[in-house]
Amino acid sequence: MIPPRLPRKSLGILAALTLAGAPATAYSRSIKRDENSGPLTRAKAAFERGDCVDTILEAAAIAAKPGSDGDIAKFYIAQCQEQLGDLALSYETAKKANPKGLSPDQRADLDDLLKRLSAPYYPKRWAVTGSAGVVIFKNDQYLKDGFFYDVVGSYLGDNTSVTFDYEPSSIKLVDGSTYTQTQMVLVGEQRFLDSLGIKLGYRQQSASSSTYDGASNYLIGGRWFNSQSQIGATYAASQYPNYYPASLAVSQISAFGSTSFGDISGGPGLIGIDARVHSIKPQMTYSKKTYPTVVAFNDSYNSYELGLRYSLSPVSIAGAIWGGEQVFGVFSDMFAVWNNSTVHTGGRKISFDYYYQSTAALTLFYASDDLKNTASKAASSVSVFGINASYFF
Repeated sequence: MIPPRLPRKSLGILAALTLAGAPATAYSRSIKRDENSGPLTRAKAAFERGDCVDTILEAAAIAAKPGSDGDIAKFYIAQCQEQLGDLALSYETAKKANPKGLSPDQRADLDDLLKRLSAPYYPKRWAVTGSAGVVIFKNDQYLKDGFFYDVVGSYLGDNTSVTFDYEPSSIKLVDGSTYTQTQMVLVGEQRFLDSLGIKLGYRQQSASSSTYDGASNYLIGGRWFNSQSQIGATYAASQYPNYYPASLAVSQISAFGSTSFGDISGGPGLIGIDARVHSIKPQMTYSKKTYPTVVAFNDSYNSYELGLRYSLSPVSIAGAIWGGEQVFGVFSDMFAVWNNSTVHTGGRKISFDYYYQSTAALTLFYASDDLKNTASKAASSVSVFGINASYFF
């Protein structure tokens, strides 16, 4: 129930918009203003106690100013960006700091930083993620509560990525019995021309209920992307060969777009916006005369989703809402599949990410959907609470 690859940590602690255009002149003032300038004094104190978030927040206010104050601020920001794992942006920031505006010690540290960052960079190629959480149904006629956990392994190449997921889950039913399910997912993406990606995926499911046992899902998708934005679409085909009273086939088309930009207030960090639309079409052929009590699905179920993310390394927080209707939905590249006939009618979710340099990440997430029974139209809800941790190597 998690994405195969956690969002790459924000490289926008101080967006290029903040630093762009600062001239490398105007050094008539003493470089010792480091000791007398309030924000710089606070930035220096925060840096010395190891608080890079406060360092960047204090230094960002004057980083775009010309002269020594701006260069000292860039110096502190670049040091922190490296410590937080934002190596590309650390190098960019350090290059914009004119050494003439720094003290001899700072100039030497800046030179060492540039030498380190100029060395060949070898990105992390592998990732392992462990996840666990609980699922709670409220007022549902059949489902009560349960849990899930999964293990995800990923290969993250320059142009190729492959992810495998193994996830068992268990849900208690209102009648006292237990429904168990295990999913295995394999998803790969090949990228071309540094801007195009083609994705293929397969999911297999085993379940204690014969109705859902043996279900499978197939996914194909494509996207165009750059460092800030992407647009694309996916097609998912789901097969439930043992569904009652006849084999069920579900097709889903999803389109998505996202972009990120500097904080509109001019401060540090990045804001990201995400939008998605889904159209789900279930098809089941059976004799209405033979099964008069079976309620047919609609021809299609349509929905939309809007999300907002704010990132300031090493943390990121995101929230999203969605509306419309979904049934047998396939999301997050098949890592999240709602495979029962209950209709989802809207929801919301929130997540909090913490990144430790380029080595590890921790995510807390919560999601809640409103539901209605396909036949009786009775209202209910489901909530998911979870945590996952990733290690990159």
